[in-house]
Amino acid sequence: MSTKILGAVVATALGFAGGVVFDLLGVPLSWMLGAMCFVAIAAMFNLPLYLPANVSMVTKAVIGVMLGATITPALLQQVIQWPLVWLVMLATSAAGSGLAYLVLRKCFAFDAPTALHSAMPGGLVEMVVLGDERGGDPQSIALVHTIRVSLTIVIVTGILTLALGVHDLGQGSVVAVNWLRGIDMLSFAWLAGCAVAGLFVARFLGLPAGALLGPLIVSGVAHLTGVTEFKVGPLLVASAQVGLGIFVGLRFRGVGFVQVKATLRAALSALLVHIGLAVVAAMALTQITSFDFASLLIAFSPGGLNEMSLIAIALGTDVAFVVGTHLLRVLLVLSFAPILFRWIKRLPQRKRSR
Repeated sequence: MSTKILGAVVATALGFAGGVVFDLLGVPLSWMLGAMCFVAIAAMFNLPLYLPANVSMVTKAVIGVMLGATITPALLQQVIQWPLVWLVMLATSAAGSGLAYLVLRKCFAFDAPTALHSAMPGGLVEMVVLGDERGGDPQSIALVHTIRVSLTIVIVTGILTLALGVHDLGQGSVVAVNWLRGIDMLSFAWLAGCAVAGLFVARFLGLPAGALLGPLIVSGVAHLTGVTEFKVGPLLVASAQVGLGIFVGLRFRGVGFVQVKATLRAALSALLVHIGLAVVAAMALTQITSFDFASLLIAFSPGGLNEMSLIAIALGTDVAFVVGTHLLRVLLVLSFAPILFRWIKRLPQRKRSR
């Protein structure tokens, strides 16, 4: 058995084992959190772990189809309120990034490029590349963002559980539910068709986050036009959660416990700034819009698009709004990061000139 095949078997087994354990313990969003924790710990112990990139693409495509299947005309009636909410999101993201930058600079002695690209809640790969190009520490940036994505899932799930009494984020227990009973092959065929068509659409249009967004669009159009009303069963929902949890956990490969401990305080401090502002903004907007607290918190939280989308599915919140908000935030962060870095770089020169 080759190393890659063995690594894939071990990672998959650990992912599902983690999901089962967390589900039996009654942990919210058990399949994603369990897989993430088990695989992350194994990765830091340098166990042979591996999953092909194609599995990531398929997982994201399935999530995209699931997201599209939840979009209804009633949800889209709230589109008129999106611009106001997005303005607040931009303000909180900018304020959060600025405050997190100051925390990382003043309290944890990060250099300017590392602090800036660690503080902004953009895509992990993109922020690492941008930070590296501008003289930052790519390993520190990558670790801060990995911890950000991982802990955002835990913290947001915890807030929703405590504040709203939400407990059923795991799509049912593996012990209590016989998932293999009553699998609808027609629905499975629709899912596969929407996923494949969506990937072609994404490639043709050059969509950002295409593996997720393309299938979402195709599935959403199919459901909104009444062509199909298929639903994704709990087996695939849990499998998608496990797949995503595994990929988040695999980001800890090559990272030692000492390094994680050294970076954890800095990453958590920056993250709490963002989440604190997200909670305040969500509470305020529930008073002046028709959006519920859960939808707003998930949309404003500095987590990954795929991970937050799965939480939105589990809660049955406004998925289209959540996806649109996260996509807009990431695109704006990537657009403004180079501009902000040039501005920050000039600050010492301006101070000296005075």
